Amino acid sequence: MFSLPEFFFPPGRRLLKSLRLENLPKPITWTKPRRLADFAGPLETSPSRGLFCKFKRSDPPLWLYSFRANMERTRRTASGLTYLEFWDFLERLQGGANEEVELKEHNASKFLKGLFDLEDKVAVVVGGTGVLCGAMAWGLWRAGCRVVLVGRHQDKAEAHFKEWETSPDEARFFKADATERDQVAKIIPAVTKWFGRLDIWINGVAINPPSPYLEIPDEEFEAILDTNLKAVHIACQAIGKHWIDRGQRGSIINMSSMAAIRPLSRVFVYSLSKSALWNLTQNLAREWADYGIRVNSLCPGFFPAEQNRRVLDKSRVRAILGHTPMKRFGEPEELIGATLLLASEKAGSFITGSNLIVDGGFSVTSI
Repeated sequence: MFSLPEFFFPPGRRLLKSLRLENLPKPITWTKPRRLADFAGPLETSPSRGLFCKFKRSDPPLWLYSFRANMERTRRTASGLTYLEFWDFLERLQGGANEEVELKEHNASKFLKGLFDLEDKVAVVVGGTGVLCGAMAWGLWRAGCRVVLVGRHQDKAEAHFKEWETSPDEARFFKADATERDQVAKIIPAVTKWFGRLDIWINGVAINPPSPYLEIPDEEFEAILDTNLKAVHIACQAIGKHWIDRGQRGSIINMSSMAAIRPLSRVFVYSLSKSALWNLTQNLAREWADYGIRVNSLCPGFFPAEQNRRVLDKSRVRAILGHTPMKRFGEPEELIGATLLLASEKAGSFITGSNLIVDGGFSVTSI
């Protein structure tokens, strides 16, 4: 059966679901020997209309266009059916191909589910026991993912699971220090044993001490780079090799920061580490595109969380809000939409090497 869930018509025209067709069986179905000519006029061409045809049994007459003359409209598809595939179908039907056709009304929820559905996908969220990555993990779980939170504190993971009202069949915790290669190497075998696959990997662990630049000790400098950069490098090596060896597609989302693209005060080494992370993301996106592995950064603006509360005194809060056109901080749940876009193999299929900014306009504000 060949289903056409949705057609698009020129502005001002009615959708197919309002079309009246007479003397035809219900539901509206055509099978051989009925042909396109039985219910529509011949395919014609026009410089302004492109390829088009007229439905005979409609009142008033209704025209169906391919929009070949308007490239913006040709990008609109019918639940995965491109306009070229649609016209190929019409031509085959007109030629007497043995096809059965069922015309359905437009279904927005079905379309969105097909675009962003992550049913049966498996995601690892390193740093998922925290506030922001915890919200992102919740969004993935709500979209159908089975989720593994990686961190050092099981009680934080359990608090998330309790709030979600989920079970071990859908969400689990793996205890690991993301800066230790041997511990990270154990994550993938455990996840594939639990759920049989691994499709999405989020690197979200980070630390952000607010030390003045002249007072930063070597130990703090190294700890920040180890956590914010080396840990991501270790994880990307592990999951990248896993996917490449198996010929599997996948999505890596690295948690970036406004500090990666703006020289923010008070967070000198943190900014350095996030800038390097953004560079790593771009390089891996280029290197692994041929393998079907997409690598992107998600760049939050200012979202109050555990790691930055020590920096957010009253003067800094005033400065941030004064520089943010939306005049507020972000809420953790506002990162979910961007997460689903980058994680989705369909909605985000052509997105790699990007730094998706969610900041209320902070990064575009100047004098």
